[in-house]
Amino acid sequence: MLLLSYLPWKTFSVALIFLASISACSSFSLLSPPTPFPYTSSTHTIKPTILKTSTSTPLKIPTATTTIISETVFLPTETPTITETIFSWKVITPTPDIPRVLPTLRSESVEYVVKSGDTLNQIARGYTTSVQAIAEANQLEDINILQVGKLLVIPPPDPQANAPGVKIIPDSELVFGPASVDFDIKAFIQDQGGYLAGYREEIEDVELTGAEILERISRLYSVNPRLLLALLEYQSGWVTQPDPEPGTLNYPLHNMSTRITGLNQQLAWAANELNRGYYLWRINALAAVSLADGTVVNMDATINSGTAGVQLYFAQIYDLFTWEQAISPDGLLTVYTSLFGSPFAVAVEPLIPPDLVQPPLELPFEPDKVWRYTGGPHGGWANGSAWAALDF
Repeated sequence: MLLLSYLPWKTFSVALIFLASISACSSFSLLSPPTPFPYTSSTHTIKPTILKTSTSTPLKIPTATTTIISETVFLPTETPTITETIFSWKVITPTPDIPRVLPTLRSESVEYVVKSGDTLNQIARGYTTSVQAIAEANQLEDINILQVGKLLVIPPPDPQANAPGVKIIPDSELVFGPASVDFDIKAFIQDQGGYLAGYREEIEDVELTGAEILERISRLYSVNPRLLLALLEYQSGWVTQPDPEPGTLNYPLHNMSTRITGLNQQLAWAANELNRGYYLWRINALAAVSLADGTVVNMDATINSGTAGVQLYFAQIYDLFTWEQAISPDGLLTVYTSLFGSPFAVAVEPLIPPDLVQPPLELPFEPDKVWRYTGGPHGGWANGSAWAALDF
């Protein structure tokens, strides 16, 4: 396999994006309706990090309305009305993107032949519809049993809600970009003193710390480590809480599949879904998302790719009410801001300079040697990333 683009640690490169991988989301079973970590009621002290930026890469802050707020935490005293201000930060309200032309949703039914390994949930997500809609259209008595080779009628999407246009995160804070070059993952995690600081897991016969696992996933998937840390904190409290809820220990990011347990697999799944939403939005291939409860929601045309990635990620695990909470200004954005400051204050825009020229593609073939093309282009890493690899 030949990778056409790769983003190594502590470097930043931008490659031409050929296409985005458009494939069905991974299936999982939702054992119980998950809820985010109750961050607003916590009593811990949050220790903000100071973001370091390269002097050679000026950070541009988008036009915005700025207000000052402060984080307050109740002190553990007999008088709960006493509060202590720990720190303050700027909240930047980014301007909406120019509305993009989203693809038209399918208006007619299509047919699908069940393949080995398919689940109804996986099929429904791939066609942006609900399990219930497919079951009713095909008069399925048991949605957990599918016969390989069975012809299914897939009804068109039926959106019941519209997603908000709130920007959650800039593009440069979803990818492992220039603002992350000097971010010390290990030091930050240790300074917060939560469960993640003492976490250990064996990966390919080698025991890794929580910081090493998070750095590994960030590098492999080229996803910003700060975003992954904010998701961990929002959904399980692992970053700052030394004793998180027992139910989060195997499923810290709330994918309740028994095949995706532990920090490494949960982070890998999350990074892949973040990438999927990001790159689908980049090529105008995402008009609606199907939530965990089967609700189909229209996307807002004024959001950016980073926000689309977060919205699609949360859609995999939350019902409509919980999803709207997570993507609201009081959801993940609040937790991210409390840990690192406003993500839009360190935005690098545009992430891909308009004068960027794709260099000539030279394949590493020896002279007079014949190679056979076997496949591609496909994702550079996992099935949610941009198409960036060829096989020979």
